[in-house]
Amino acid sequence: MSLNDDVAAYSMATSQFLHDAEIVNDDNLDRHVEGGWSARQVIHHIADSEAQSYARLRRLLAEPAGSVIQGYDEAAWAECPQLGYRDLPVVHSLEVFKAVRLASLDVLDGFERSTSSVTANTPNPVATRSRRGSRSTPNIRTRTAHNS
Repeated sequence: MSLNDDVAAYSMATSQFLHDAEIVNDDNLDRHVEGGWSARQVIHHIADSEAQSYARLRRLLAEPAGSVIQGYDEAAWAECPQLGYRDLPVVHSLEVFKAVRLASLDVLDGFERSTSSVTANTPNPVATRSRRGSRSTPNIRTRTAHNS
């Protein structure tokens, strides 16, 4: 896939996730699939994950020499009561997701693939994020299907 294809897929995954999040309502927001997360937890997680990616993309572009991609413990974030994955409203997390995805798209729309060592030695962040958004949509659909 070309960078243009990856950016288009990223944009499409953004729209698809936001569309699918619209079907979530009070009746199915907290429905759990056995061993999995509720739609509420998925939405909060995706917002946090995208915020992390937003910062990583900017760091890679602004500080290419010596940039270190720092991970985070997703499960710990999900279980941290202060982060509210189990009980906070999702409206702000959806706004965070939308804002950081659109801001990243602004950067990516004008981005040309570089020959720098950062791009050559790191996975394509656009392709990774577009696949991530696409994989999250079924998680919401599964948790809300019983009330469609």
